[in-house]
Amino acid sequence: MSGLRAFLLGLLALSCSAADLDLPIATGEWPPFVSQKLPGHGPVAQLVSAVCAEMQIKPRFIFTSWPLAERMVERGQVFAAFPYTMTPDRHQRFDFSASLFDTRSVLFYDRQHYASPPVINTLDELRSYQVGAIYGEWYVDELQRAKVPLDMGNAYEQSLAKLLAGRVDLVPMSDRLGRYYIANHFAAQASRFGAISHLQAPNPITNHLLVSRQYSGAKARLAAFNAAMARLQQRGELEALLKAAGL
Repeated sequence: MSGLRAFLLGLLALSCSAADLDLPIATGEWPPFVSQKLPGHGPVAQLVSAVCAEMQIKPRFIFTSWPLAERMVERGQVFAAFPYTMTPDRHQRFDFSASLFDTRSVLFYDRQHYASPPVINTLDELRSYQVGAIYGEWYVDELQRAKVPLDMGNAYEQSLAKLLAGRVDLVPMSDRLGRYYIANHFAAQASRFGAISHLQAPNPITNHLLVSRQYSGAKARLAAFNAAMARLQQRGELEALLKAAGL
């Protein structure tokens, strides 16, 4: 009996060990950063996978809606979700990894239309420009309250096409997203795109793992994740991965 018990305990230990190496992490659709339809689920999912490999564990990505991903983290159903920006509300409910990647919000303009970059210091000054905006983006509500003229659309490449056609004067977008869409849709006209700082977000925006406070061993895992990511960043591997994807 003692031999059988030892055998069963050994199986249990192996089972727990295997489960420990399979880390559930929620995410959603945000191409070209992360998507179920992209190779390797996109460059940011590949980045998270690279960090997990450095930790000698394997992530199990769960694709769902962004609100449900956040609830799953809060309930401890998954270790984390990504990528998320920090907000005061989230700070009260979650922990965060170090930044996976940074983005800078810019306003793209057409160099053929403007001999020199537009100078815009206030939202009042922005009212003189037609802005190509995307439904659901973080900046839209504030621009609408400020009565900035908006030409709304559903796709980033659509807004950039409007810019080249002269239908809009400015297009707010992440610098990484802009580079990606320009390279993939407007490579022949790439020299026409200039960019100025986005007055609504003058500082870089950091993107993180949103980490559960209820998931077993989360704090230790978070510390290990941050340490592994720091090693990869020092070797330049993470930024190289994003640049290889055109971001």
